[in-house]
Order: sequence, then C-alpha cells, then structure tokens
Amino acid sequence: MRRYPHAEKILKKALESWKLIDKAETDTLEGDYLTIMNILGSLYDEVGRFSKAEKFYLDVLHIYVNREENNPNMYRRQTAMVLNNLGTLYFKIGKLDESTRALKKALGIRENIAIGNKEMNDADVAQSLHNLGVLYDIKNDNLKAREYYMNALKMRKTLSRENVDRYSSEYASTLAKLGSTYVRSKEYEKAEGCFIEALNEYRMLADKYPLSYTKDVISTLNGLGIMYRQNSRYQDAEKVFIEAVEKSKQMLLWLDAAAATNNLSIILSCDKALDNSRKLLELSILFFGRKKI
Repeated sequence: MRRYPHAEKILKKALESWKLIDKAETDTLEGDYLTIMNILGSLYDEVGRFSKAEKFYLDVLHIYVNREENNPNMYRRQTAMVLNNLGTLYFKIGKLDESTRALKKALGIRENIAIGNKEMNDADVAQSLHNLGVLYDIKNDNLKAREYYMNALKMRKTLSRENVDRYSSEYASTLAKLGSTYVRSKEYEKAEGCFIEALNEYRMLADKYPLSYTKDVISTLNGLGIMYRQNSRYQDAEKVFIEAVEKSKQMLLWLDAAAATNNLSIILSCDKALDNSRKLLELSILFFGRKKI
C-alpha cells in the first residue's frame, strides 16, 4: 500500500483528536473512535505489521465485549467483525489454535444474529465460513476446508445474484478456493468447473472495473493453468498461461507477468521463456522499488 504512511498519520491524528473531546460527549462519539481503531488495525494487518494490528484488534474487542453486556443488540455484530479480523490475522502468522477459536466464535455470533435478520447478515456468515475454509486449507484438512467453502458458496451465490457488483467477487473467490481443494484430491473435472465459473465472474467484473479485478482474472487463469498442467492437459495450460502473461503486461503487473511466464516455461521446457520470466521479475522488483520511493 503505497499511501500507507499518509493513511496511518490521518488515522492516528483522528484518534488523538477524539481523546481531547469533552468526556460528556464521548458516549455518542465512541462508535466513531472504535471504528477508527479497527480501521487502523486493518491497515497494519494489510501491510504486514501484525503485532500492531493484533494490539488494536484486541483493544477494540475488549471494549466491544464490555459494551455488549449492557447492549448486546448494538455490539454483537461489531464483536463478531473484530473476532473475524483477529482470526484471519492469526492464521497469517501461524497461530492456528487462536485462529480457530476466534473464527468459530465469530461464526457462532453471526449465525445467531442471522436468525433474526437473515438477509442482512448472510454476507457476514458466508465470510466466516469462507475464512474457516482458508484456515482448514492451511491445516491441510482438505475435506473440512471443502465443507466450509461449499457452505459459504451456497450463500454467496444467492447474494451475488441479488447484487452482482457487491458480491460476485466474493462468490468467485470461494469458487476458486473450492476448485483448489478438488485439484488436491485430483478431481480435475470438478476443479475445472469451479475455476471456469470463477473466471467468468471475474471477467465480467473486470470488463466494468479493470483496475480492480484484472489481477483476479490473472490469478484464476494461473490456477486453471496449473490444474491443466497437473492433469497433463498441456495445450490447455499453455493457452491460459499465455493469456495470463498478456493481461499482466497490459496492466503493467510485472510480478504477475513473471509468475505466469515461469508457469509457461515449465510447460514448454523452454529456456527462452524462463529467461523472460527472470527479466520480468527483475523489472517488477525495479518498478516496485521506484514506487516505494
């Protein structure tokens, strides 16, 4: 995130300003304060400053849990949101037991809330199910991961049909993850179906919002190509890897171009393609370094 220092500065200034407000007014503004803390935690999470992210998440969670005792209807959803954030942070840093507890607790809260307002909270439940699928992927429990992905997929499919722009990317993400579980169990026909449907969803979104979703198209093409390669469908693999390379270059995504070219070199057993991959990787490192400056 190239504008991370600027965002961090603004959020920290907002927190300091809140602390100067007359305490008589804080009850009505505390929600804003907690939102800022959670956003700052998410910012640190996104840029890999996990210890700082964990601290902000835990501080916010402590406040929400205390407030929930007096007003559960107001704070349960926020509590679940922070637990979900903590759970995903923990699986990134290898704290899998802590991740399991946080994500399952978040799911339990969200499922309970959804009983009273299903439409509004299905997206939250689906998010928790998807994240638990990712967790069990990391644990190498393929069957458990698939179970969570399939349950998330049912909900996200319905949501995506109701609001394409908002939920189709989430539906496609779960499709691709489910496809990967089928690759690992060598159920290639099912894997192909998931990847192609995910690819169609991302293509549709990328046509409207290329800057936001072309990278997802490229990632899914690479996943599909790797599946074809494992299944000895080399011509199909070559075709999708070439498309991934071309799209990466069009969007100046040099690291993605290098990865796709490397995948292509494996298919072709071609020194020239491998050399091109190295050159693209060098270009991506140079470009990234300049952007940071």
